[in-house]
Amino acid sequence: MKAVLKSWAIIVVALIVGGLAVYLSASYLDAKEQSLTERLRAQFSATSEILVASQDIEAGAFASAGNLAVANADPEFLPVDVLTPADFESIKSLEITFAIPAGKPLLRSYLGGEIAYTFSELIPVGYRPVTIRVDENSSNERMIEVGDRVDLLKALAEEASDRLHLLAENIEVVATGAMRSASKDSSKGQMAGVDDRQQYSTITVLLEVAKASDVMLAQQGDGVITLLRNRGDNSSLVSQLGQKGQNRTITVYTKSGTESGSLTGKNVSLSVK
Repeated sequence: MKAVLKSWAIIVVALIVGGLAVYLSASYLDAKEQSLTERLRAQFSATSEILVASQDIEAGAFASAGNLAVANADPEFLPVDVLTPADFESIKSLEITFAIPAGKPLLRSYLGGEIAYTFSELIPVGYRPVTIRVDENSSNERMIEVGDRVDLLKALAEEASDRLHLLAENIEVVATGAMRSASKDSSKGQMAGVDDRQQYSTITVLLEVAKASDVMLAQQGDGVITLLRNRGDNSSLVSQLGQKGQNRTITVYTKSGTESGSLTGKNVSLSVK
């Protein structure tokens, strides 16, 4: 009899202990769930106002109150260049260069530069535009484009040898024929005007007033030679040539005859003017 009572006592104790364990486990899980819920609620309640497309926006449209709206979003998941309502005044009327579906955020990288409605808006104070006559040779077969950078040199025939004098270096091309930059920030690559990139006979550059007069005078006679450089090449041609008055001989290859690949080399003296 005692053995039976002892067994039941063990079973009752085990049930009590098991029930207590279940209760404590459930309470712990409920507490963890509540804590996690509160953390998530606090996280997602801290939203930021951003600018989004109020409708499908096609590339080439301009930012305006008619195609943009304000929405709330979790700042943790937003790109670093997302725009907010505080940015609207500074970006309205800028070109949107990428298509944006309705509801998607507007990013600064989607915007072009400030539009230059007239060519004169591209001219900084103290500078003048100079238009230079070019042909297939001096324009690299008309492969010079708006936004490219060139060095300008003048060929002067002398008794002993031909000389090239450096007039200006690392100068930005702002127009080719009637094709010009449409943005005050030429790095945006926006274009305006007649698309004559394969037909133009002139390029236009911006120069300081003193340099502008030198280049305009240099166009008399044999004209100005343009040397195209990589847009990221900021090296000084002056330092490569040496001090003023010092000459350096280089070889210039030009087409000779009509045969394909026929080139003639000619030594010329290069110096700083």
